Amino acid sequence: MTKAKAFLQASDERQISIALSEGEQGVIGNSSAIAREEPGQPAYDLSEILPAEDLEEVAVEHALLTFEEGDFWVKTLNGNETRIGPIIVVPGHFFRLVHGDTIRFGDAELSFQIQELGENPSPVSRASVEN
Repeated sequence: MTKAKAFLQASDERQISIALSEGEQGVIGNSSAIAREEPGQPAYDLSEILPAEDLEEVAVEHALLTFEEGDFWVKTLNGNETRIGPIIVVPGHFFRLVHGDTIRFGDAELSFQIQELGENPSPVSRASVEN
């Protein structure tokens, strides 16, 4: 099964690599002790690339990232705040991510970069989605 690949990049260019198969989900948060709903579920620890002062409002399990129907999606968990550009992601609802999106988990700001979308190698930009 082909995995979609992306990364979250901090302003100093440090990155967390993401690789998800169709239907797979991963937890994004602030701790190496991120609990997983399922054994083997990927976890992406923002403390690996961001300083502690940027993570004060990032929960241990802040958001869920999934790859469905050829796209990456993010869902805010437990009433945490997640923004895509100026848009607040409504907790409990998925929001489609595109190449180049700026994501804020609390005060932590990252760039979302798509490397490969499984069988669709061409990532789309926010401008092409909104037009």
